Amino acid sequence: MYKPRRIQDVVCLIMKISLTQLLMLTVFASLVSAAEIRGQEVLERKVSLRVSEKEVANILIEIERQASVTFSYRTQTVESSGKVSLNVTNAPLKTVLEQLFGARVIVEVRNDEILLKPRPADPLPAELELAPLIEVRGVVRDGQGQSLPGVNVIEKGTT
Repeated sequence: MYKPRRIQDVVCLIMKISLTQLLMLTVFASLVSAAEIRGQEVLERKVSLRVSEKEVANILIEIERQASVTFSYRTQTVESSGKVSLNVTNAPLKTVLEQLFGARVIVEVRNDEILLKPRPADPLPAELELAPLIEVRGVVRDGQGQSLPGVNVIEKGTT
């Protein structure tokens, strides 16, 4: 025997399903936002190094081994440092990287990966500011003194 469902029963069923999905969404969103963030903790790991006239790339390999991190960088960023001597004992990784690169490298941490980026060049100092713009006005004339229509004037050395 076929018994039709009332509209109220159908609406109640849809509301139960929606409520279940909403609860599941809330639980999963809470779990994701509760993930451990350890960015700065990585830079506090202790490292001991004693190297003399060694390439920076090789020093970074040793730091990776000791601190359980991975460095990502462009070769030009590290090669510009040349050979370096460094002697640190039980020092935080942040301090070691500051001694190794100084202020010319930006250090970013993503999980256990450390990104080394070259610091952008500083803007021009105040004494090297560009000369002020000068507005030039006038009329271009031909050999008989008649003005020439549609003539453009371009400063030499510009496009």
